Amino acid sequence: MDTSQGPISSRCNTSSGPATVRTHFLGPHPLIHYYLGRLNVEGILRGQLPQGKGGILTHGEAICVLIHNILTSPGPLYRLENWAQPIEAEALCLSEEQKEAVNDDRMARALDALASPRARGIWFRLALRAIKQWELSTQRVHFDTTSVTFFGEYRNSVEEPRMAHGHNKDHRPDLKQLVFGLNITSDGAAPLLHNVASGNRTDDTLHRGNFDRLRKLLDGVDFI
Repeated sequence: MDTSQGPISSRCNTSSGPATVRTHFLGPHPLIHYYLGRLNVEGILRGQLPQGKGGILTHGEAICVLIHNILTSPGPLYRLENWAQPIEAEALCLSEEQKEAVNDDRMARALDALASPRARGIWFRLALRAIKQWELSTQRVHFDTTSVTFFGEYRNSVEEPRMAHGHNKDHRPDLKQLVFGLNITSDGAAPLLHNVASGNRTDDTLHRGNFDRLRKLLDGVDFI
């Protein structure tokens, strides 16, 4: 289960004669790949993200590799290439050629695509998939907000959601912020919806819009 080094070969004698034993380092990646498959993450990303000019790695495949990295050894994007090098390509569901294409530039392009307007339906589809796959109860939903604090003036932040002064939960009223809201199921704490609002929005002004989005996602109103 160690991924700290590449495959190791050693010689040994067997009843049939000399043989080479080759050890492959897989880590937890086959297990992560199993759950990504159950959620159909790559398929949903492929259907929702702009594909651009294409290449060895699709945006969906690149982001799935990034998920593997975040779950096992999060670090700066420029270290991704070194992180992937010792891991068996098949453990990441890649070919050797695709694994060689893993680098910070490729991941940055995939993240840019993830931030595009076309990607807005990804979270909706992932949430529905999780509810169906694990038969999650949606009778109760927990909604909470937090402030994301920024240093600087950001005078050009004028479109919604915009950076503004508000009730800062980091106790930094001198800094501008955005408000990030997240809905999770009480059953399994699975994330359902998230929303980013202007920094001067208060929680009581967010509940109505949040409820309407949940009603659309859950196709009903019988939840708390």
